[in-house]
Amino acid sequence: MKHRRPFAVSLTVLLMLLSLRSESRALPRPDSEPALTGLQAPAPSQTRPPAGDDQVWKEFITWFKTAPAGGDPFRLYGEELAKQGLTKEEIGRRFGVITRLFATKPEGAEVFYDRTFSRPALTGRPEVDGFASAPSEFLTGAVKDVAPGRALDLGMGQGRNAVALAAKGWAVTGVDVSGEAVGSAARN
Repeated sequence: MKHRRPFAVSLTVLLMLLSLRSESRALPRPDSEPALTGLQAPAPSQTRPPAGDDQVWKEFITWFKTAPAGGDPFRLYGEELAKQGLTKEEIGRRFGVITRLFATKPEGAEVFYDRTFSRPALTGRPEVDGFASAPSEFLTGAVKDVAPGRALDLGMGQGRNAVALAAKGWAVTGVDVSGEAVGSAARN
């Protein structure tokens, strides 16, 4: 299985945003600042000019790749920005940029899923790691009376559907935006 970027990640991004929403209860938006509660405004001498969108994205992705596991990553990032002396308004603006760019920048989905599939305790066995281990009922129903052939599993995660098809004689190619997911699927 090769690590390839899918040609369209819109479904992956939608699922990622839904996962983020359930993990952190709410994504920060410019018009609501759940991650900004309790942050102190910097002293006037600590203010700096606003960064452009690309710089905001680059700084967030760099931080997110090494962010502490557990907890709400957006709250933690908001706290980090406050420590750097950014105003609440600038932090809110940056969260708006980050939220918007998650839907358009493929590396957002990649780092999110790399983080999901690289938790320290992952074994590569979905049933042990807390992921679904049974193949999709839709998939098993769709191929029930079909002779094995070639299959492409896009967004395969830990490979539960690819493994199930391969066990039935299918030649399966699995693709995921996350290199960590591809590694888990290979161990599966």
